[in-house]
This record gives sequence, C-alpha cells and structure tokens, in this order.
Amino acid sequence: MKQKEKRIKFKKVRIVSSDYIITYHKIIVEDERSLDGHINEGAKEIKILDSLDYQYELQVILHEAWHGMRYEMRFDLENDERMTCQLTTCSSCFIRDNPEFIKEYMRVLNGK
Repeated sequence: MKQKEKRIKFKKVRIVSSDYIITYHKIIVEDERSLDGHINEGAKEIKILDSLDYQYELQVILHEAWHGMRYEMRFDLENDERMTCQLTTCSSCFIRDNPEFIKEYMRVLNGK
C-alpha cells in the first residue's frame, strides 16, 4: 500500500517586504483562462489550484512568488546588470524569509 504523501498547505510567503496570503481553490479563472495559480500583487494574495500534484503545487507557488518579486522590486528590464542584482536580492530575501517553504520544496524535489 502506498504511503500517503505528506503535504503542507502553506498559508503565506513573504516576498521582499510584503506578506502574501496563499489561498487554495477548486478552480481559478483569469481573463477567461483556467489557471493552476495566480497572484494578485495589489491584494497580496496567491491563489493555488487545490487539486495539483504536490511537487507541482510547490513549483506553482514559487512561480507566482517570482511574479511577486518582479512586482515588489520593479525590475529594470532594460538594464541587465541592475536586474541581476535585483533578482539576487529578492531571491536571497525569499530564501531567508521562507525557510519552511524552502525546506519542504527541497524535500519534495529530492523525492523524500
């Protein structure tokens, strides 16, 4: 018998200096498209489809967090060096501020 997979339902992540609430939904529709996840930067909310495979769910949270980092840091897409510095800073903040998420992400990615 297959052992039930351990899953953590994250309630929030900190992106740069803002806390984003994570909510889980049966369906997410934005601009008439069904989505696996969606971020509303103004409302500081990340919506996640609640039927996703757990590893993919964590990837979707990280994907949406990257959208939030772009928003919070106002990335300068015209200046590669500046954008690289911004990415480094916000990635470091995300890792530092979300140790439980990072630990779980690494556990699942490593197949444990």
